[in-house]
Amino acid sequence: MKIVITFMQLLLLSCSLSSSATQPLEPPDLSEIIALPEDAGASYLAYGWDGNLVWFDQNLAEIRRKHYDYAIPGEIIVFNKGLLIKSELKKNSEHSLYQLSYLSFSGKVLHEWRDLPDSIWSINAQQTPLSYFGFSDEQFQLDDNNQFVSTGILYGNNTTIMPILDGNVDDSIICSGMILSMQDYKLGSCHRTGSKAWITDEGYWNESPKLCGDYLVENNYHRPSNVRKNRKLIIRDINTGTVVSEIIRTEHPFVNDFKCDNNRLITIGEAVNIYSLPNNKPVAVKYCEGGKKAIDIAVNKEQMVCLNRDGEVHHLVDSKK
Repeated sequence: MKIVITFMQLLLLSCSLSSSATQPLEPPDLSEIIALPEDAGASYLAYGWDGNLVWFDQNLAEIRRKHYDYAIPGEIIVFNKGLLIKSELKKNSEHSLYQLSYLSFSGKVLHEWRDLPDSIWSINAQQTPLSYFGFSDEQFQLDDNNQFVSTGILYGNNTTIMPILDGNVDDSIICSGMILSMQDYKLGSCHRTGSKAWITDEGYWNESPKLCGDYLVENNYHRPSNVRKNRKLIIRDINTGTVVSEIIRTEHPFVNDFKCDNNRLITIGEAVNIYSLPNNKPVAVKYCEGGKKAIDIAVNKEQMVCLNRDGEVHHLVDSKK
């Protein structure tokens, strides 16, 4: 049987192939962005809960993108010339298994830990050996066989370790969230180890505080009653543990998150407000280019960039318009 293709059919086929070749890629679903070290081969990495990772250079041009079908990135941390990803592996519609992946800066998977003894709450990647806290409040760390084993230490609910980078090896701030149950009630607390040890027991937060240079910032509450109206950011001196100032959250109702840049606090929302610590002195107000709401920002030595609600990465600018 002879197959005859007309000139018009060839023309239509050519147009179809040309059209598909020049079609832009579907925009990835991105929700967080981090700055990368100078030797990473890229300046920023944006990622989303559906497994998308996108690398950008200093001018915010896309370098590469990857998609990981097996897991949903939940947290990415720069670690040991690469990246640690706390991922969620869907077992079925009701259950999930957490895993930890170690990637090169370009996204190559170097190692994976899948059969973890407990799900991951927070990772301590600033010191060796690598360790994490599970949802059971127990700490696990890598042994000589590259397996996570229990240290036998129970720190408490939702615990995070924040090493003091310019301090001694054992100089850290350890915070645990509050416990609210029928059997027990305990406020969230933080304590510092080492020669400048202190302890607090007054936190009404249910997420980990963040270390901002010489200060600890807690997404705190003024009193346990009527917390919606009394919500504050508490700034604590890491050398003494005392509260030195606070930001009343009701004055910034559109703040959805905050980040730290040395002794600067940066709140993220309709506007990106930059404060100098400890007195919360306003330094600048920035906006995501194009006027769209920022959902996350990244800071490096030269600039700050934002990720907007449409998953686009832009520079921060002085005007909302």
